[in-house]
Amino acid sequence: MKTRILLSALLTMLLAPSLLSPEPSCANPLFQLAQSVWRPFASDEGRFSVLMPGTPALTRRTQNIVGTTTIDLRTFSVSRRQETIVYAVSYADYPTSLIQQANLNQPGNLNTFFTLVRDELVRSLKGRLIGDRGVSVNGVVGREFRIIRPGGRLLITRFFLVNQRAYELDVDVAQARERYLTGSIEGFMNSFRIQTVAASLPDTGERFELEPTYTRYMQAGYAAVNSRDYVAALSHFRNALSQRPSDPYASQAIRNVESYLQRRTPPASPSP
Repeated sequence: MKTRILLSALLTMLLAPSLLSPEPSCANPLFQLAQSVWRPFASDEGRFSVLMPGTPALTRRTQNIVGTTTIDLRTFSVSRRQETIVYAVSYADYPTSLIQQANLNQPGNLNTFFTLVRDELVRSLKGRLIGDRGVSVNGVVGREFRIIRPGGRLLITRFFLVNQRAYELDVDVAQARERYLTGSIEGFMNSFRIQTVAASLPDTGERFELEPTYTRYMQAGYAAVNSRDYVAALSHFRNALSQRPSDPYASQAIRNVESYLQRRTPPASPSP
């Protein structure tokens, strides 16, 4: 019974972002080069960080799950109308007693529960499952589902449970467009990080900075681009790359700025 109640509550969370539709992003491109709108986003209260293609909008919902017990669901989303795609991160805290009584601290039980969540999600969306695999972030085990929805939409969702907190990542995209956006989709999904230490402690009101050095350099780089100080921007992005070698977003930002600087540099005078 407790598992069924929790399943129903988590399904409410999983379905919420799928109701979003692509609208214009609330962020303006920093400059007209590919990937320029991608920037780090961190939620202190949510205790996570992720790369987003713009400044996300926050949606809050209070949902009754059993009796007078409610949960607060928070969703951060960016819609890209020109690409017919929505990126979203949601989280909610569930009663500890409900998690414990469902015995989800056991890996086998958690995996079985993820399967129940998958089946209920497919049924509720009237969709077709085309992918199901295990994923992990910061040592936290989760599951990824790919579901074709009516109307030719593809929902890619990753679900993680850290103590009583559930995290969900969603990409909702036109199926015909997905192959052209693979790099952006994978970059969004793989950039997600959970502050697991903070998540395992009671909320004392103390806030934690997530991956501060990398995030600080990336934000400084974007700010420098906005101020048209491209030399400084290049330095900041290179510093960010030193924190995360092979990071695709820092690497792309460096290529963007270098390309822009080359276009601005006048050609050398020919030798006499």
